[in-house]
Amino acid sequence: MELLTYSDIFISIIYFIVIVGVGYYIQIRNTVKYPEYKYFTKGLIAKLVGVTIFCLVYVFYYEGGDTVNYFFGSRALVRVLFQDFDKGIALIFNTDSVYNNWFSFNSESGFPPHYMWKDNLTFTVCRFSSLFYILGSGSFIVTSFFTACFSYIGIWKLFRLFNNIYPNYSKGVFYLMLILPTLIFWGSGIMKDSYVLGSSCWVTYNFYKVFIERKKLFWNIIFLILNIFILLNTKAYVLISIFPV
Repeated sequence: MELLTYSDIFISIIYFIVIVGVGYYIQIRNTVKYPEYKYFTKGLIAKLVGVTIFCLVYVFYYEGGDTVNYFFGSRALVRVLFQDFDKGIALIFNTDSVYNNWFSFNSESGFPPHYMWKDNLTFTVCRFSSLFYILGSGSFIVTSFFTACFSYIGIWKLFRLFNNIYPNYSKGVFYLMLILPTLIFWGSGIMKDSYVLGSSCWVTYNFYKVFIERKKLFWNIIFLILNIFILLNTKAYVLISIFPV
């Protein structure tokens, strides 16, 4: 199967070990100062296992679906980028260039699913995921790993915020936020939901740091703007629902 060859399985195992190793390094560096970091690697492993199951379900049970089509769209974008840098940049960054059109794709690059291409908010997921496609060496599962990591970073930030506000509830918050099965399964793969979930958590964390605590204003403002941009280009109504709260 194109999405899951023996080489994909091998490379996904390597990436899994590396990502978990980096996560464990982050954990041991911070646990003494921040006790909640004892949950960091456990949550990360749960996220990676969850997204692996998510990928297998879509490949073998559904035999396709949106997450697969998002991957194909990202692959087409990256192949255009490697063929013609100007065209690739125009497509990935959605510029006003004449290259930002359907005819920049070709038989060698492949074409993204047309129903995604014609919906700009939907195709934005392909644009965001193109970076993860490159980092993941073109593997479907590894690209999904990096999408899951993006989602996990946002969730982790909000987890830490809740720990700072309610320091005696770390274990309960860990179960509710980091290893809740439905949250892991539906909020990890190459989908709008993963980007929206991660960015929503980031926005909440950054908003609190900027307007309540007033700490590290520069970086929190930068990430607040970045994640607002992601939400506006995926599911803007989620941003509208967050701010009143």
